[in-house]
Amino acid sequence: MTIRFDTLSFAKRLTAAGEKVEVAEAHAMALKEFVMDAIATKADIAAVRADIDTVRSGLSAEIGELRSEVRTEIGELRSEIGELRSEIGGVRSEMRTEISGLRSEMHTEFGKVRSEFSSEFGKVRGEMADLRTELKFDITASEEKLRGEIGLLRGDLRKDMDNLALTMTVRLGGMLVIGFGAMVGFMRLMRIV
Repeated sequence: MTIRFDTLSFAKRLTAAGEKVEVAEAHAMALKEFVMDAIATKADIAAVRADIDTVRSGLSAEIGELRSEVRTEIGELRSEIGELRSEIGGVRSEMRTEISGLRSEMHTEFGKVRSEFSSEFGKVRGEMADLRTELKFDITASEEKLRGEIGLLRGDLRKDMDNLALTMTVRLGGMLVIGFGAMVGFMRLMRIV
């Protein structure tokens, strides 16, 4: 929407103040062409606000989706951890069964089984330590990956918001400068009259 500007009345006022007709008409046309069309109206500001609201709701929706995805991934990780715990329970059960078998053999063949038992027990501990290390590594890696992805998404969101804020600031600043210039010119013009 543009502001109506009566170039004829403006030119007549300048002419009445002693300005030549050609110069008065040139001033009127220049003001209309270069200043009046660049002044932000309430409708322009409302359109910018609507754009901001649209972007804000879009970002809110994206944040909601991101939260949902993160919750889903956390749920999946918890499920995997539960499965790993179940597997560890199974391994423990198997180990108990093996140890029980070893104990009965130990009673029947005490001397021979004693050395074998020490060897087997060491292997079992090594496997359990390896399994614990692998589980800790897998869990830590999954957590780090998730944190990294969340960090990247936050960074991207901040960059988008900063870029939008900068763009809106530049546009509004430009409109204010043009409006201020037009008002100064108009005020100077009014002082002539």
